[in-house]
Amino acid sequence: MNINEASKVLGCSSETLRKYERNFGLKIQRNTENYRDYSDKDIETFRNILDLKERGLSLAQIKDILDRTVEVQEQKIEVIKKSEFNKLQGKDFETLLVNILNKNFEGTDRQLGALQNEMTTGFSNLTQKMDTIIQRQDEIIQERNQKIVELEAEIQRLKNLKWWQRR
Repeated sequence: MNINEASKVLGCSSETLRKYERNFGLKIQRNTENYRDYSDKDIETFRNILDLKERGLSLAQIKDILDRTVEVQEQKIEVIKKSEFNKLQGKDFETLLVNILNKNFEGTDRQLGALQNEMTTGFSNLTQKMDTIIQRQDEIIQERNQKIVELEAEIQRLKNLKWWQRR
């Protein structure tokens, strides 16, 4: 599918897809005319990126998750290549790969949950700090208002004095 079709499916602009492709180093296949040709896997990757972005993660955090996911997948593929799994054929091999990839996604979900917990804790701490700052500002405003009242009273007292009493 071309970039316009992919952007419609994903509900984002084609420029967003190009930006994420650059930022995350994604390798999108090209057709014979050198246009991007998005596979189902590419669409799923972009869905995950957009979902993470919608959850409030920064591009750096998303890149870290994607890098870890790719790294884990590469390690698992290496294990498969070095093991006796190469003797498996057809459906058995496919089932094995699906199970491995599903476990990898479960790990990613746990990482996302941990990141969400960190964000929630961070927001909670930030809210507490903001409450403390607002409370201190209120105290400062009350102190300032009290000083103003005192100064106005002193000004009024001085105005009521005769000129020779003001020294």
